[in-house]
Amino acid sequence: MDLGSILLNLSVLLLVAFFIGKPLLDKQSGSVTSLDRKRSTLLAEREHVLNILQELDFDFRLGKIPEEDYTAQRKEMLLKGSEIIKALDELEINIRNSRPKVSDAVERAIADRRASAASGPRQPLAADDELERMIAARKREKNEKTGGFCSQCGQATQRSDKFCSKCGATIN
Repeated sequence: MDLGSILLNLSVLLLVAFFIGKPLLDKQSGSVTSLDRKRSTLLAEREHVLNILQELDFDFRLGKIPEEDYTAQRKEMLLKGSEIIKALDELEINIRNSRPKVSDAVERAIADRRASAASGPRQPLAADDELERMIAARKREKNEKTGGFCSQCGQATQRSDKFCSKCGATIN
């Protein structure tokens, strides 16, 4: 192997190691709160209860479970499921109250924008100027293409049109 292929293999190896190691170095992966863990647990319990109810109904339809056992077990699972759903609802309210409201962030952004506007006129960005030039060029191009109007229906036509797009009449 020559030096170039060794360097190429080494650079590919470093690149792969970087992409594999990046998630391990991210700080966001450990930002799961206790509310999120509790919510995940409650959702798993809800799915488990739903699966049990589904299997219970299936077994009853097949005649594997007597009716008195079926009604008692189904009632117990329904009560457990309702408790889980109530706990999920309470948890959702807690999660909603613990997170910052979007409207607060919007209000802060508006206040910052007003404060910067009060400090002086805003200088247009170069990207804004370029966008304005592109819009003006597009409008000029569109106006140059119009060839008039159809003599039959009044539909606007372009210079390249041979027939009206609305009524189909020949354009002179």
